[in-house]
Amino acid sequence: MQDSGRPVTVIAAGEELDVSTGGAMRDRLRRATEDGAGFIVADLTATRFLDSTGLGVLVGGLRRAWAAGCGFGIACPYEPVRRVFQISGLTRVLDVRDSVESFTSATADG
Repeated sequence: MQDSGRPVTVIAAGEELDVSTGGAMRDRLRRATEDGAGFIVADLTATRFLDSTGLGVLVGGLRRAWAAGCGFGIACPYEPVRRVFQISGLTRVLDVRDSVESFTSATADG
């Protein structure tokens, strides 16, 4: 999962990832790819609301990560937010897991 020598970068979203907060998250995701992250985890542990803008930000982050040869995952334990990914069909392209640790331990293992 992780390109050896390139770090795992965790980017935490706030309680809402929507039209009012999406720009800041987009900038942080872009910066992580520009800074050479090997794997980016969008940490939605605290997120309780996600709208279409937030989904777009995450899909854009995934595309930028892929273009940079970087892995991308989403840590999201809150079931109502996870359901948004499932309903939208994005679980087919986004790696959504319950915790940040599930990504960091997986990248450390191989």
